[in-house]
Parts: sequence; C-alpha cells; structure tokens
Amino acid sequence: MGTVVQRGINTTFFPEERDQRVFGLMVKHFQQYGTAPTPDVVLQSYPTYEVGDYPHGLTYYIDALAERRRQSLVVDACKQVVDRLDEEGEDSGLDAVRIMNEAVMRATFETSTASYVRFTDYMRRRVPEWMSGVDRPAIPYGIPTLDAMTGGIRQEQFIVLTGLAKARKSWTVMHMASNVHAYGFPVVFITFEMSNDEQLERLVTLWAKIPFNIVRDKTQLTAAHYKQVQKFLHVREQFPTFLGVEDAHGHSTVTSLQALIQETKPAVVFIDGVYFMTDVVTGQQGSSDTQALTNISRGLKTLAKRQKVAIVCTTQTLAGKISRGRTSLYGMGYTSAFSQDADVIIGVEALEDRPTLAVMRILGNRSGPQGAEFNLTWNLDTGLVEEVEVTDQGGTYDDVD
Repeated sequence: MGTVVQRGINTTFFPEERDQRVFGLMVKHFQQYGTAPTPDVVLQSYPTYEVGDYPHGLTYYIDALAERRRQSLVVDACKQVVDRLDEEGEDSGLDAVRIMNEAVMRATFETSTASYVRFTDYMRRRVPEWMSGVDRPAIPYGIPTLDAMTGGIRQEQFIVLTGLAKARKSWTVMHMASNVHAYGFPVVFITFEMSNDEQLERLVTLWAKIPFNIVRDKTQLTAAHYKQVQKFLHVREQFPTFLGVEDAHGHSTVTSLQALIQETKPAVVFIDGVYFMTDVVTGQQGSSDTQALTNISRGLKTLAKRQKVAIVCTTQTLAGKISRGRTSLYGMGYTSAFSQDADVIIGVEALEDRPTLAVMRILGNRSGPQGAEFNLTWNLDTGLVEEVEVTDQGGTYDDVD
C-alpha cells in the first residue's frame, strides 16, 4: 500500500464510484494502521464487493492504473475540445489547444513517478560512471568568475538572469549561448521581443567582430566584412546546431518547449523574456497573470529535470522592489517562484555613467557560494565581451582570463 501511495494513485484513478469508495477505505486503513487492509476488512464494509485473483506483480497494476488515468484525462479533454470548437466565439482553436495542453501536463504530473534510490548502491554505480565520462560534463558560461562560483551550467539546472529593463540581459544571454555553442554543445535560443533577423545581427557582431552599428544599418558593409563572416561561419559550422526560435505572439508553452527539446535535443535552452510564455493551465501569458508566471516557472523547473537539459531564461527586476538599481533575490517581478525554483540566479545591472560596463551578481546558487560580484565590458565596435576588474579610479584591468 505504501508503494501505491508513493506513486500518487488516488481515487480519481478509478472510474467506478464503488471502487473509489473501497480505495478510500484502504487508504484510511493504511493511514491508521500502517498496513493494507485484508480482504476480510474490506468485505466487512462492502460485503458484496468482489475481490478477484490478480496473478501479476503490484507494479504491473499500478502502471495499468496510470495508463488508464492518462487515457481518461485525454478522452475528457477531447470531448471538451469538440464542445469548444462547436461553440461560437473568437479563438475557439486557441482554447482547444489550451485544453489539450492542460490535459497533457496534468496527465504527466499525475502519473509521473518519484525517484527512489539506495544511496550506497547508487554511489557504487555512479562514481565509476563519472570517472569514465558517461555523464555530460558541466558546460562553461565562458565568464570566469561565474564558472568558478557555479561550476558551469549543469544538466537539469534551471537558471534565471534578472535585471531592470534595458540592462543588457538579452546581450548577456546571447553571449552565454554563443559561448556554449563554441564549446561544442547544441543550443536553442527562444526570443519573444526581437526577430530572428535582430538576433542574427547580434551574432554577426559577436562572431565576426564587425561593429554592431554597421551590421544593424547594413549600408557600410564591405567585402572585407563578408570575408570575416565567412571565416567565422566556417568555424561555427563545425559545431552542433544553434537554433533560433522567434515567437512574437508568445504562444510558446512548457508543453511546446518539451516537444521542441525532444525533436532538437539541445544541451541548453535559452529563453529571452520568459514572462511572455503562455501558461497551459490558465491560458494566460506570464506578463499578464501572476499565477500563470508561477506555473511557467514551476513547469520549466520540472521540464529541465525531466528532459535532462539546462534551461536559462531572463526575467524582469522591478525598480520598486530594489534600491539604487541593485538587483536582489527578491526583486524579480510578479512572482516569487523564480527565487524558489531556480538553481542559479544572476543579476545584471547597467551603469548609467559607464554604458560599456555591466555589474553581474550571483544572487542565488544551490551548488556553490552566492553574493559574488564581477564586471563585464561590452565593446560593440569589436564584438568583444569580456570579464574585467574595475579599479578604484573607475578604469579597468585587462580580461581576468
């Protein structure tokens, strides 16, 4: 009975009302006495209930119940979809998609198993696997202090960058994504506020080192610039995929992202502007509904673990929640879920008097120290982004590498 309860089986897994009542009796008996009731105990309350012979192991029947529950949820959702499509009104198709997405997420949540291990056996098996290189290694951010403090980007991590509007969060995550790709890992980069053309302009500056204003305006591009692009393209084409996804309407959900991950198999997914995603449960965008954004945060955390990828996203810091522009763990807007869910939280702060310099802070870190502060410089004339030390006089030393 303990195994059944741990797997999350409850009365909703049984379609017949009488079976639901019997199972409720069994759970109550387990809670009171710590054991499953015998058939005699069940028959005392339900004398006409038929207790059959079941030759297979317990796990077989638990899996069968889970499968039947998934089918039930999908069938119910299909009926709701048909009813919604038959109704008059706008966006019936979008509502139908939301209903199905919600059913899929609910089915996954209700029937997923918790993971139990005996650590002595697990350690004996896993440590040799680590030493033989079976596991994917941590992936460097390409930012020395951040890599030293966090150990790099690790599989199954949910990582959040936060800052005020126009604090160069988008440039920072694009720089990180570029570094991850340069280390030989496949990347997916999702943007909501910019087009793929705008992202491409930034990549040309970062990769080919062509001044951003020339790339943006296009009128001063020369054959020499094209030669630079060709040179760096030849290098980058030797690496795995760098996939860009433009979603101007914010239709991306945790479910659609799961499908994309399964299809493209990235090592890291970057989401610039996570608050523009749509929550499959409420049907709302994260930017317009607190509960929706909370659900999105929780969903991405679960997705990273389930798909064994790292997910890096950006979100807004609210000026009213911080002092003098300094980012903080609890300055993130609209929901506290990010501060609770994220494995690493990185603050990005622009400096008004020094537009080429940004302050980075490790606001939260589950696997290492937090509170570290360091600086990045941005030279959009050379495409160079590097970590530097700032002197007391306001100048900078060379790259700390």
